[in-house]
Amino acid sequence: MPLFHASIANWSDWGRVFQSIEAFEGLILEILRREKLPMAKISHLTPGSNAVFRAGEWVIKILAPVESGADTAGDFACEAAGLRHAAACGLRIPRLQAAGVLEDRYLFRYLVMAYVPGREAGPALRGMDRSARQGFARQIRRMTEAMEAAPCPGEPLLAARSGMPEGRGWEAFAPRVREQLQGLRAGLPASRTVYVHGDMTGENLLLTPDGGVCLLDFADGRLADPAYELPPIVLDLMDGDRSMADAFREGEEPAAFAKRCFMGVLLHEYGGDYAQRICRRMLGCEPRDLSSLEQLEEALGRHMAR
Repeated sequence: MPLFHASIANWSDWGRVFQSIEAFEGLILEILRREKLPMAKISHLTPGSNAVFRAGEWVIKILAPVESGADTAGDFACEAAGLRHAAACGLRIPRLQAAGVLEDRYLFRYLVMAYVPGREAGPALRGMDRSARQGFARQIRRMTEAMEAAPCPGEPLLAARSGMPEGRGWEAFAPRVREQLQGLRAGLPASRTVYVHGDMTGENLLLTPDGGVCLLDFADGRLADPAYELPPIVLDLMDGDRSMADAFREGEEPAAFAKRCFMGVLLHEYGGDYAQRICRRMLGCEPRDLSSLEQLEEALGRHMAR
């Protein structure tokens, strides 16, 4: 008799159940048993794309099965590789206890990590004064520098992500802008390739009780230009806070930093979503009304130079 009873035939099916403790309780208890961990009360954590729950001192992350349409093998390998890479770089991350596969009604890949207490950076930053926010931004700079300086992980599936992703969110823009996007992406100069987390947002960084910062969720990690890391940091984590961006860039000229942010938008898998934020927050227009991508770069430049 299967432990998981819901039916998964597409991403919508997964979206209906991935936060349900009732649906995943049997799988979670079986994972705890297999990994010789104590049984504990199951509770919710901030949802992402996969099923993530807390069980006592452990976080259980169950990836969507392939029937959902997700690249579960790639995400599983890349997240484990990213956790190992960050640990080797000396970053604070959840300790990886186990990584395995559970064959039930569907094949479920899972990760078991130590629970790290703390506050999500997004809401925590809103309660900080300017000096504290700038200190946090400098910590994030140190984290990105450490990952960039280290040799790239050798995980084959991670290396397969070194190409330029198609980019999501651009469908909101006019056809002429999407055509321009293709030309700009094709003309990007060759640059160095490093490991990037790719999703350093307010949900994926924790401020721990001892004043440290813990980095979570490495499923979007890849090998890319360092600029790839910037859109989530500047436009989500910092929510456009220029004083934080000033502290993060640490002496880099505002125009050069804005240019790198723009390059990151062109490169990023969710670049279109970040471009939409620039339109609405910095240009005061809807994406469909943007006439040229240069307007995004100019808006970033003005924002950084204020």
